Amino acid sequence: MRFAVLITLLVAFAPASQSAWTGDIAWTLWSLPPDAKMTRWLEIHHLDTAHADGLYHVQVMGRNRGDPVWKYEHLADHLAITEAALRASIVSQLKSGSMYPESYDGGYQLWLKAQARGTAFVCTTNVLDCLAKAAPNNALERERGQ
Repeated sequence: MRFAVLITLLVAFAPASQSAWTGDIAWTLWSLPPDAKMTRWLEIHHLDTAHADGLYHVQVMGRNRGDPVWKYEHLADHLAITEAALRASIVSQLKSGSMYPESYDGGYQLWLKAQARGTAFVCTTNVLDCLAKAAPNNALERERGQ
C-alpha cells in the first residue's frame, strides 16, 4: 500500500516536460527554462529573414538568482538555431531584457566567417543543449582573432 501511495505522489508531482512552443514567433525576447541558479532568456535578431529561411540568430543571456537586474552574463553572443530547436527552447515572451547589440554583432560576424569556411555551428536540438557545443567554438575563434 505504501508503495502505491509513493508512486502516486511521484507521478502527481513529477515535473512536466516542456512541450514545444506552438504559437507565432513574432516577438524578439523569450524566456528559457530556468534552473535553480539562473534565469535565462534569448533575443532573436534578424527576425524578418528568420521567417524566410528558417534559421534564427539569437543572443542568449542569463542572470543568477538574487543578482541585481543589471548584473547578467552573455551565455552566447550568437547562436544560429533552427525553428524546431527554437520552438523546443522557448517558454514565454518577455517584455524586457534586450541588450546592446555589440556582443551579438561580433558573434554573428564570427559565425558568418565560419559559415564561409563551411564550419558554422547550427543548433538543431534546443538552446540549452547547444550552449555547451557552441561556446568552445566561439571562444576558440575569439582567441585566434577570427
